[in-house]
Amino acid sequence: MKVNVMIKSSIIIKKVFAHQVLNSLGHPALQCWIQLSDGSLHGASVPSGTSVGQYEVKETQDLMNCHSSPTMYQACKHISTLWNKHLTGMTPDVQKIDALLETELPLAGNIALAISYAVTRAQAHVEGVQVYELIAQFMNGMPSLPSCMFNLINGGVHANGGIAFQECLVIPSGSLSLFEEMQWAVRILEYLPRFCKTLAVTCTTGLEGGYVLSTQQKSPGVTGSTY
Repeated sequence: MKVNVMIKSSIIIKKVFAHQVLNSLGHPALQCWIQLSDGSLHGASVPSGTSVGQYEVKETQDLMNCHSSPTMYQACKHISTLWNKHLTGMTPDVQKIDALLETELPLAGNIALAISYAVTRAQAHVEGVQVYELIAQFMNGMPSLPSCMFNLINGGVHANGGIAFQECLVIPSGSLSLFEEMQWAVRILEYLPRFCKTLAVTCTTGLEGGYVLSTQQKSPGVTGSTY
């Protein structure tokens, strides 16, 4: 159950602005910054996905293409003008601002996410807690480490193989420590190419670091393997 977190501070949002940044592949992405009245700055970058599903929220992108993917100058202008005007003077309350983003002024997913994430960091600063602690308060729970998920096999537009699934993940289960989860995931990652070799299936590296299997099947690929 979500709860409302009351902000007990007079610190308000002084300025909202955005930049275009490049992700690890050199593609343009959006970065939003929140400047508070105490002088602190809190920023957040959001990805621009390689593939866009049929029901996935749309991005604001430019028609011009100076890089290998659309630029984000229009989205930056949208944040630095319209949203700067709307949010300046407000307290950094992510629940209230998220409601504004969702209902009163519908907009593209990359803009909404960048603003929301930056405001979350700003609110955590005002409350004197870490971001994960603030989110735990929203969920009325205690902070805990999540289970790790590891990108094992790439498919779809992340690979040239025949697998339709975009990502097949390894999720260690049981009461494992973070070290044990990492250990098991590395063992599986090291084992998969050897296993594929016995099936005469070659492994190459996909766009996001997972393996690409040279199979024409549209299923997740290798089945029946236990390690």
